[in-house]
Amino acid sequence: MRPVPFLALPFFLRGAAASAAFVSLATNDYYAKGALVTLHSVHLHGGADRVLLVPGGGVSSWWRQRFRALKVKVVEVRPLRPSKALQRAMRQERARLQARAARSLAAHFLWRGLREGARLGPRAGL
Repeated sequence: MRPVPFLALPFFLRGAAASAAFVSLATNDYYAKGALVTLHSVHLHGGADRVLLVPGGGVSSWWRQRFRALKVKVVEVRPLRPSKALQRAMRQERARLQARAARSLAAHFLWRGLREGARLGPRAGL
């Protein structure tokens, strides 16, 4: 089924089709500030019918109260703990990426050293 273009809707249905919700995730107080800025931008540009904040464990109660005072629904969720297999895979991937970055960095400095030596000439070490 294809979506119906907004202008093709009858006039009395356009308001229902134009309704929107805004959801923001904030894991700590720093991201809560960003969510507040985004909320302000949403209100400046037409607003949303529903605004939800999903705070992480690092968001202080002061920020939660501030969002509630701005008529933002704060939805508390329990964080999911990743499985041991996923944690192990993430550790292995991190180690692989770090090793790759170290090899790339070493190759860069080796190439740079060779290039600098070639530019200085064979008698540069004397």
